[in-house]
Amino acid sequence: MEHLTRYWAVELAPEVRVNAVAPGPTATGALERAGLSEEQLERMQEQQTVPLGRSAEPEEIAEWIVRLADSCSDWVTGQVFPIDGGYNLIE
Repeated sequence: MEHLTRYWAVELAPEVRVNAVAPGPTATGALERAGLSEEQLERMQEQQTVPLGRSAEPEEIAEWIVRLADSCSDWVTGQVFPIDGGYNLIE
């Protein structure tokens, strides 16, 4: 992902800015819909080692994506943003 983001940022500049978001654990409800029991979900939560102590809400990830599309980010390109509660710091 990082290599492709940087490659396309150079290739498409200056007309297009290319950035990526690398989300960490996100509470989407997908695991519940996949049939995991409450006990299984609790065990998975216990095993998650996210320094901020919880999964992200989808809105928290979406806010970053919107910000990257906004004019306040006009000078940002070729970056991968880990929006993961610090997960990448320990993995």
